[in-house]
Amino acid sequence: MIDNDPQKINLERYQDLDGVTLKKLNFGLWFVGHVKLIKNILFWLLMVAGGIAWLYFIYTFGFYVIKGMKDDDKLLANMVAVRPIDHRFILNISAKPLAASEVQVFNTSGNKYDFLVLIENPSQRHWADLSYYFLIDGQPSEKLKNYIFPNESKYLTLLAKELNFKPSSVELIMENPNWHRIDAKKIPNWEIYKTEHMNIEIKNAGYVPPRTSGLSEKINLGQVGFTVSNLSPYNYWKVNFTTLLYSYGSVVGVNQYFADSLKSGETRVIEANYPGQFGRIDKVEVIPDVNFMDPTVYEKFIGSGILPIEEVKKDR
Repeated sequence: MIDNDPQKINLERYQDLDGVTLKKLNFGLWFVGHVKLIKNILFWLLMVAGGIAWLYFIYTFGFYVIKGMKDDDKLLANMVAVRPIDHRFILNISAKPLAASEVQVFNTSGNKYDFLVLIENPSQRHWADLSYYFLIDGQPSEKLKNYIFPNESKYLTLLAKELNFKPSSVELIMENPNWHRIDAKKIPNWEIYKTEHMNIEIKNAGYVPPRTSGLSEKINLGQVGFTVSNLSPYNYWKVNFTTLLYSYGSVVGVNQYFADSLKSGETRVIEANYPGQFGRIDKVEVIPDVNFMDPTVYEKFIGSGILPIEEVKKDR
């Protein structure tokens, strides 16, 4: 006989064949009975979150209206304001005018005269291509071209100018220089760049005065010589040399020579005639000159080898 007394049934031992436990059934009954309460709780949570968001929005918007808009107006005014440029700033970044000393005139022989003038470029980041001539007793000479680097002093010359008489007044005329600004990105340190490219060493510079021939005729033809070494890493198609003769500390003569195809690492002896009678010479200065800012002056490396010593004569 089966006992169906509900008081004697143990519900905890009940197991549903579909896997639904009694606890799940109890939770489901509780959830159904408290749906309205849960909705109210979620509603008020969302209301509180929305209220906080609105309060934050009102605060930030009010702060922007009170202070932020004024700051924006100031920023905009600073951005569009046209500030006057300091004149000193313009002077510092602009090329400065070239300065020139008094022109010196030397009578080398007969009716031929040499003209020498020292110019200076005070600009720190500009170099210039020059076109110049000499105004000799009001008459212009032929035009010549040269260049000058930043913060440099350089001699300009006019050699072997034939005149019927010694000029009484000479003036250097430099036409508008063509200025080039040094690109700081490509050449951050100009002095190092210049030293690397112009590492051309001059040694044993000397002068031999004219000798008297056996025909009792004095030939005013001396000789200058020096040793040049190209210590730079560059080959140059042509290097010019300005030679100055000094007597008792003053320049008494000027001449110019050149050396073709002076290769990196090459040492060469240069000897050439030097016209004129100068008396006692106590110093010879040789100034190498090559426009390394011109890409056409560089000779590409094509093998190795040293050129033979060669005499380089004055280009008259």
